[in-house]
Amino acid sequence: MFNKSFNSSILYKQNPLIMKILFASTLFVILLWSCASEGDQTEKTSTPASDPVEKNETIESSNENENILSTIKMGMTEAQVKEILGEPTKVEAMQSDKETVIEDWWFGDNTKIRMMNKTVNRVTKDVGKETEIFKKIIEAKKNKDEAEVQRLMEELTND
Repeated sequence: MFNKSFNSSILYKQNPLIMKILFASTLFVILLWSCASEGDQTEKTSTPASDPVEKNETIESSNENENILSTIKMGMTEAQVKEILGEPTKVEAMQSDKETVIEDWWFGDNTKIRMMNKTVNRVTKDVGKETEIFKKIIEAKKNKDEAEVQRLMEELTND
């Protein structure tokens, strides 16, 4: 389904606005899909080792949160993420089709990393804020306020 050698940075450099819109649209579809298939999701938990627990406990409360999470990049492997952040506090596994495995790795209650086929697909530093933006986008779409939808999509992709 996905070409593993595809380099999205080339597309981004050629037309960053299209890439941001594509990224935001993908997030919106994933959010809708995850809400619609909530009953299909299975949850597994992991028990972190002692050193990563210290990292997990401080990731949300520390001012270093931005610095630590900014080192996580699209396409990083599970091992690379675990080396930086330690084990996730919770893992929600979802299966979208036979070839694609999606997992949400939670680090505390408000930070998550979406893994797709064992690589980073999305870093959400503030899940609560993102959820509120999605709700506002849905409301703006209902009101046919395309300017507000565009503004919110830009806000979503700038975080």
